[in-house]
Amino acid sequence: MPILRKPLATASTVLGLAVLLLAAALVGGKPGGTKQGSVVPQLAGGATAPFAIDMATAGTLSAAVAALQEHLQAQPRDSRSWATLGLAYVEQARLSTDPAFYPKAEGALEQSLALEPDNNDAAALGLSSLASGRHDFVATERYARQALAINPDSAAGYGALSDALTELGRYPEALSAARTMDRLRPSLPSL
Repeated sequence: MPILRKPLATASTVLGLAVLLLAAALVGGKPGGTKQGSVVPQLAGGATAPFAIDMATAGTLSAAVAALQEHLQAQPRDSRSWATLGLAYVEQARLSTDPAFYPKAEGALEQSLALEPDNNDAAALGLSSLASGRHDFVATERYARQALAINPDSAAGYGALSDALTELGRYPEALSAARTMDRLRPSLPSL
């Protein structure tokens, strides 16, 4: 079994770091971003809610979730923030090892899709992350590919795809996806 530990550890690292890239891409990526005129709450350190997941400690993640919930009370039609909240719940489940966050994540992601059923790469990536957390790597791949069909320049999408393909034992394809991720956004997560 030692041979499997490295790909699994690498895959979980790639997934966790892909979460960070997704959070950064939600506002600045295409399509969409935060709706003009929306009030995105400020967090400690001046970060805005859509970027809050990159502060991946349990305390700041809880604050990010609270800020997103507050923001969504004021802006309930902000599909990107619903997707970000869903992703934050997936990250809370990962950090706490508590799967009770998965239904919350699924609900937030479904709300995002209800508001923006087409061209919602953020929700597709969130569903990919959720499927990965549930160890459904066929669904992880399917959602990652859906996100990439909408936004083919998504480094986070290629990170999610690489994770899925690694878990499915399709290592050459996983490496290709990771290299594409690195080409699109060279960074520690793509490394």
